[in-house]
Amino acid sequence: MSSSDVRRSPYSREAEQCVLGAMMVKPELIDLLTDEVSEADFYFSENVAVFRAIMALKSEQVQIDCITVSDKLQTIPPHNEPALMYCGQLQKNVPGTSNAVAYARIIRQRSLDRALIHAAAQIHDIAHGD
Repeated sequence: MSSSDVRRSPYSREAEQCVLGAMMVKPELIDLLTDEVSEADFYFSENVAVFRAIMALKSEQVQIDCITVSDKLQTIPPHNEPALMYCGQLQKNVPGTSNAVAYARIIRQRSLDRALIHAAAQIHDIAHGD
């Protein structure tokens, strides 16, 4: 496969960050947003960890905000970025919560696109005996 054949996986870092930020700004959206996306739909490992932390706090019935999420992140790998700083950025940079469901749908669509690409690659490998 030549370098021109290699394409990056579809994702939207901005949509992932906005959904996570919206969950911290307005926790009452969590149920609505998790109807659209799951942990497996996130592309970036740091966002998967934040999503896990938010869901763990929700199940523990702990108030969800930047501080509680960053504290919970201390128990969930990976620890790539300072958790408090990253959560603060997510919460601060969310443009608003009114489009959070649309952003969640973008995340889900990118996840489905990645799954289709993976399935097509497997079919290609099988067809070519790889």
